[in-house]
Amino acid sequence: MSRGDFSSEDVNRSNRVVSHSSLPSELYDQPLSFAYGKPSARAQIRTHDADFQVVEDLGYEPSGEGEHYFLWVEKEGLNTEFVAEDIARRANVQRKSVSYAGMKDRHAITRQWFSVHLPGKTELTEALFEDASYQVLSRSRHLKKLHTGSLHGNHFKLVLREFQGDRGEFEQRLEQVRNDGFPNYFGEQRFGFNGGNLELAQAMLLGEKRVRNRHKRGLYLSAMRSWLFNWVLHARVNDQCWNKPVLGDLLSLDGSGSNFPYLSPQESDDVEGRVQQGVIHPTGPLWGEPSYHPLFKAGRLEADCLKPFESLMLALESFGLSVSRRSLRAIPRDMAWRWLDDDVVELSFYLPKGSYATSLMRELF
Repeated sequence: MSRGDFSSEDVNRSNRVVSHSSLPSELYDQPLSFAYGKPSARAQIRTHDADFQVVEDLGYEPSGEGEHYFLWVEKEGLNTEFVAEDIARRANVQRKSVSYAGMKDRHAITRQWFSVHLPGKTELTEALFEDASYQVLSRSRHLKKLHTGSLHGNHFKLVLREFQGDRGEFEQRLEQVRNDGFPNYFGEQRFGFNGGNLELAQAMLLGEKRVRNRHKRGLYLSAMRSWLFNWVLHARVNDQCWNKPVLGDLLSLDGSGSNFPYLSPQESDDVEGRVQQGVIHPTGPLWGEPSYHPLFKAGRLEADCLKPFESLMLALESFGLSVSRRSLRAIPRDMAWRWLDDDVVELSFYLPKGSYATSLMRELF
């Protein structure tokens, strides 16, 4: 997400499909649907890096012993990969010895953990980072390395400036998002600059481009799987069932990776109540070799909206990826806001891992 004026059109433009012969032409410029209607408010975001703050939550603290050195880092105006490479250089280790749980925004002030594989008695002293362009706030050892995705979530604090719109309507939307959540779309970051990773993913999957770099290959596969998920979620939003169970759905327990099927109409009262309470959520596919599918009405809905992309789905399966499920809905925790001035509002919230602040924000601006 770039600095400057923030509106729904900006986010939608990034989430559109790039043109390719494998996709129906009517989908090229199809924006993703809104849960609560297209918002009318506008605001400036990231006027300063300090207007967008992120604090990572691993869900645990380093144990204090082990062969992996954990660094709690605050960065501003830097991407996560740059910091990882710089840590590897200063620690005199290979880049693969440094890991992190998730990428964080560049144009922001962010705090996150990095781990460095340092067996033996080697220490990373404070002096090693005295002239670094980021701050190492604390250091500790741990028994295991950080793996991608091994976090609980992130705390966000945003300052939105030059607000234009009806404050009453805006606060009503804030209440809706706080109470009922928002569509758990993958954000535009997932698809590369101007959706370029999607174009490269299609070329790779259809045999038009060979990608030898393993990291890039993974990025492209993730981009395509994410777009297919977004398209299913888009269809569910249109049908007003993104936050409601449909018979045959695979449902996920909040905060857990486990899924279970909703197979019997006799369960409807119990299932609908638990979904309304935010205990369980409907899911959509991250495509790969199918081991299970939604059934009945949910299965038909999913199959119908994915039918135009069968060639891409088969290609994803050929890469040996296993299908998994992702919640269609995200519910922010501890969401609060306050007006710092007549046209300046501060917004804070906590999102589970894998959910995007940009996807929450698109429901507001």
